[in-house]
Amino acid sequence: MDEHVQTYNLLTQTLHARPELTQNLLGGVRTLEKVLTLQEAGEIVTREKEKHTVILTSGTPTYEQDIVVSSDVAKLHVYLYHGEGDANLHLYDGSAHVGFNDDKSANDIEFPASYTGPQSNPEIITVPDAAGKTFHLKIKMTQPSGQNNVTGTIIILEEPLRPVVMATSPSSL
Repeated sequence: MDEHVQTYNLLTQTLHARPELTQNLLGGVRTLEKVLTLQEAGEIVTREKEKHTVILTSGTPTYEQDIVVSSDVAKLHVYLYHGEGDANLHLYDGSAHVGFNDDKSANDIEFPASYTGPQSNPEIITVPDAAGKTFHLKIKMTQPSGQNNVTGTIIILEEPLRPVVMATSPSSL
């Protein structure tokens, strides 16, 4: 699992399980200007915009949706985890494409973004400077599993603009 997702999951689980730690956990975040309040610290944590499961079959081999990015976002991260079988992650910004191009048998990166490639699991597309933009997400089944489908989990994270952080020191977990 990706480092961002692991960190996000650990923080979320900790805060839900032990809300009394919230003040200690986030109260020590310092920027160049000040120590952040709990609310301010919460605003700079990477946010899960969406997380859901899709099932691709021979009858519906693709899944598509639009992603409208919040205006205070620095980066957009789109993850596709899948089990048996294979599916490819694609992201469109108008007519420009990031993802695997079957016709060229190569990765397309036609707008500023990074892409881990079709052989990685999870496949990850990261878009810097995504604030306020709309993207079109497409997941395409390329090889079904033994059950003639591919089950995947899509996680969309928004990384907000952040001040320079000098130190983070949780007192206890």
